[in-house]
Amino acid sequence: MTSPNWSLVEWAARLLEQEEREAVLGDLVETRESAWDALFDVLVLVIRRQSLEWKSWKPWLAGFGVTLPSSFLLRVCRYR
Repeated sequence: MTSPNWSLVEWAARLLEQEEREAVLGDLVETRESAWDALFDVLVLVIRRQSLEWKSWKPWLAGFGVTLPSSFLLRVCRYR
């Protein structure tokens, strides 16, 4: 994990929780994957973790409940 490409893997792993980050990086070192394969694996894991959060109704409610009324307010204030 000393090549410059591995720094990209470590940077992408920062998007994970601390315990999970250490486990993932440790597993990648043990498997001796190339840096690009490891980066792809980490990014896929991050996307999966983020997509799990969007399956709930709460982020959607926050997105539409805040964004939609705010956009109408900004539109009205723009023309005054």
